Amino acid sequence: YHYSFCSGVFQIFCIKFDRLPSRDRKSLEFLVDKANGIAQKRLEGVCCDFELYADSSYVFLLLNYLPGNQKTVRHEIKALLDELSVFESIMAGMRVTIGVGEPAESVSDLRCSLRTARWRVEQRLICGNGLVIDSELKAPSGFTDSEQFEGFNRDMEKAVESLDSDEVGRHLQKLEKELLGWPGITGHELLQMCKEVCNVYLLSMKRLKIAVENEDSFVEQFAAGADECESAEVLFRFLNREIGGSFTKAAGRKKQEDNRPIRTAKKYINEHYMNPITLEDVSAMAG
Repeated sequence: YHYSFCSGVFQIFCIKFDRLPSRDRKSLEFLVDKANGIAQKRLEGVCCDFELYADSSYVFLLLNYLPGNQKTVRHEIKALLDELSVFESIMAGMRVTIGVGEPAESVSDLRCSLRTARWRVEQRLICGNGLVIDSELKAPSGFTDSEQFEGFNRDMEKAVESLDSDEVGRHLQKLEKELLGWPGITGHELLQMCKEVCNVYLLSMKRLKIAVENEDSFVEQFAAGADECESAEVLFRFLNREIGGSFTKAAGRKKQEDNRPIRTAKKYINEHYMNPITLEDVSAMAG
């Protein structure tokens, strides 16, 4: 394909489709096709050229246009959102949001535009979906280095060590309240913090030598699922379900392993109670 780029503005917009049925490739292909058709209709004559690329439920739209067309482009992107929103009522409550990347002066500067478009679409976790989001980009709020997060790490390790599933759940709920109430927290930070919590969980389990099912792919699978959460509420519900479910299974297996010598000793005593039994005999059998 030959691009007809001109000297002007390069900008990436991130279109995010939420609430699509899991693995519904036909619906996603339908929406990507519609987005491409609407973009061609709306942007022809406004942009020098554009390209659309789909990655799962994210669609990235690269625009190249003259500086004087910036307001017109903003208007057409809003119209693109409005036209895609028409399909929300016929696709099981699907929701669409567009994140606006920072304008760039050349193709070589597009990495920043891509990153900021993604960050802004992640802001829907806080401000809601169904919007064109171009809010001011904020510096990190500092929660990662806070006493609250340090305390969460300590409390989680204690709860894991005690094999207390209820306590793990309470600490996750407390973290949710602290994060959502933290001044200046962004959607991007919420997403990254939840991924970091998964790392904290796995590190605690490794230190305590408690096996985790699908340990090698746990964080990767969580990250993929978290990217599909359309709100902070859904994101934390997903975090609680994934860590809570994993820990309940792992704790159950660990308790069985810890109780195995007791069960072996009881079985040996029941089978040999008619014979003289010494403590050394039971200990040797139980290991």
